[in-house]
Amino acid sequence: MKHAFISLGIIIALIASTVINSFVLRGIVDTYIERIESAEGGEGAEEFYTALYDEFISDEGYISLTVSHEDLRDIEKSFSEVIAAEKMKDADEAEKAKSRLIDALLHLKRLCGINIDSIL
Repeated sequence: MKHAFISLGIIIALIASTVINSFVLRGIVDTYIERIESAEGGEGAEEFYTALYDEFISDEGYISLTVSHEDLRDIEKSFSEVIAAEKMKDADEAEKAKSRLIDALLHLKRLCGINIDSIL
């Protein structure tokens, strides 16, 4: 009987940690999406995206514990595209790259949820 209680405790701990991790990751991703959507191009945009990318890299250590590295590479690539477009002062390309970055973050958000996509 003691083993059953231990097993039940482990299962409850795993489920709780999974749910908590899901909410934390979704909060992190939501913050990045909100900041990117509110960002405007032009003067200072390159520095903004570079600083945001640096923040993402620091958060990536935690995110990478439960998320595919391929998905994280897609986000890094999108950040690079936005930064390069802002550096070249190409507003049209910067807007497209910004859209791709938001899409990559939304994909990450879907994977962080507790749904069939995150299981597969």
